[in-house]
Amino acid sequence: MSREYIASVLKRLREASGLTADQVGEMVGKSGKTVNAWENNRGQPDAEILMLLCEIYRVEDILATFKEGYITKKAPAISGSDIQKQRLMENYEKLNPLGQEKLVDYSEDLTEVEKYTQTEAVFSAKEA
Repeated sequence: MSREYIASVLKRLREASGLTADQVGEMVGKSGKTVNAWENNRGQPDAEILMLLCEIYRVEDILATFKEGYITKKAPAISGSDIQKQRLMENYEKLNPLGQEKLVDYSEDLTEVEKYTQTEAVFSAKEA
């Protein structure tokens, strides 16, 4: 399998997920330009990011995905908010009980601040 083919598969998976390059970049901690570079064979993601992309695109068998002619049609891609929830849960699991309590306390404090609980549309309207 060629690097060009891998790049085209990354692009097709992203497009099939309905996500933009910027959205995917945000999910993996990179820029949209970097994601576009991967999709245009001007670089490739490292193994850790590739595994994360497989989660985002709901691809179970990473090697099979890149075999010539194989594109999976799995469940819809994980949304950006689902990735954030997953990251929050992973961080929670890494903490000891004291840290877990602190994280819960902090999140409860955030829910009491209007700035963090408004929807984006309402928040934008108030800033105008």
